[in-house]
Amino acid sequence: APARPRAATRLAATPPELSYAAETRGETNLEEITEASFVGQYELEEREDADSAKTLMYLKPDGKVALGATDGVPPVASAGRWEYDGKELIVELTRTFEDVKASFATTRVLVGDVILLNDTPPQVQGAIKLTPSPTSDDLLRIPRHTLPTDAVGYFVAVKIPEVPI
Repeated sequence: APARPRAATRLAATPPELSYAAETRGETNLEEITEASFVGQYELEEREDADSAKTLMYLKPDGKVALGATDGVPPVASAGRWEYDGKELIVELTRTFEDVKASFATTRVLVGDVILLNDTPPQVQGAIKLTPSPTSDDLLRIPRHTLPTDAVGYFVAVKIPEVPI
């Protein structure tokens, strides 16, 4: 049997509509996300220069941060605090390290976009920034005017679901 010619397929005159994250951001109910939404344990993956490390992080209801096990260089001490400003999750971490000669502290500010909190598992991702000097717990809020604009690295924090006992 001779081959029949195919019918021509008509192409759409206009491309299909695209939706971008920036346009759909308003569809996530940011009004329903409160600081209480963030309380819990996270696996924090930090990438700074050629180094990367995963650390267990607990965001406490009182705004403090506790760090747990890490596959990076373990600090001898750590402290932190966090807040949600209605748009971004901001976590300030100070870690103290010791070597044979001295001890030193590093402070990093993690500024994360809250665009995946409703995903399973919930995620926050963003930039790691340096802070000019360690802040004390006497300051009630993490000062916005001291946050630098340049990122020294990037992070992803994945919330670990609570297991009912």
